[in-house]
Amino acid sequence: MRVLLWTTYAKDVVANRLRRIPGCELVVIEDYDHFAREVGTADILACPEFIYNAKVAAAVLQQAKQLKFIQLFTAGYENVLKNGRPDGVILSNSGDASSRPVATHAVGLLMALQRGIPHALASQAKHDWNRAAMAFQPIDETNIGIVGMGNIGRNVAAMVRAFGAFTIGISRKPQPHPLLNDSVALKDIKSVLPTLDALVLSLPLTPETHHLIDRDALALFKPSALIVNIARGGLIDSNALADALKSGKIAGAGLDVTEPEPLPPEHPLWDAPNLIITPHISASTGTETFEKLVRNVGGNVERFIRGQQVGFLVEG
Repeated sequence: MRVLLWTTYAKDVVANRLRRIPGCELVVIEDYDHFAREVGTADILACPEFIYNAKVAAAVLQQAKQLKFIQLFTAGYENVLKNGRPDGVILSNSGDASSRPVATHAVGLLMALQRGIPHALASQAKHDWNRAAMAFQPIDETNIGIVGMGNIGRNVAAMVRAFGAFTIGISRKPQPHPLLNDSVALKDIKSVLPTLDALVLSLPLTPETHHLIDRDALALFKPSALIVNIARGGLIDSNALADALKSGKIAGAGLDVTEPEPLPPEHPLWDAPNLIITPHISASTGTETFEKLVRNVGGNVERFIRGQQVGFLVEG
């Protein structure tokens, strides 16, 4: 089968894995023009989700007459759902390849907020030994809502449970789980927001979840509550969040993703108090994640070429 590999990272290690698959005719794509020349004869497309923009999707829909399978290098997949793919084309994401570092980043943001690190850094920048500015929250015995109980959400739950937190899973199809003290349906999220000390967002961005945390939702939080988003920026109304932080309606937020992204220099979020922003780096780590990525992506492509069931299937 003819496999198009188009990525801006892990290119060599993934290419080496794919070349070892019997029956794989690999084409390493360099740019859009190269892709447009090759996509008409492709059976499989392997790429990160962010590469699959509207222009790429249009070429796929118009030219990829024999495409059968899209294998993503990312956990996110909303660009494929938004921009479309030919009928019958199977879609898989990267599974748990980056779930541990992303969850670690989420918990790191949460604990930094709970220990008042933004206040400490602000005082440090002014050479001010200001203990009065510090505000602390314990992670133990606090109610932490985790929206999205996939690989990342489960890892977050395991980590905060280890510190003694009370975990509430919020998902489309809530189910009991050993890592959760309680579970709630996504459609009922507003009923649980007033009870939370912190909310961690780890779910896909879809039309249903766009601005899930809007002005109305933010008005339901405790003034002491914290929000962490390591999923997609569009889950939160950025302007509403900036206003809520500046007015003290919530105590703080940690964002690895924003809407828009990159965040423009003039955006009000930059000046919001008790806010930590990292530039969409939560999945970044050393060789371990690349090894998992190669294992998940390469294994899935090999299973497809062999006519076997692939994993990490995405619905929609």
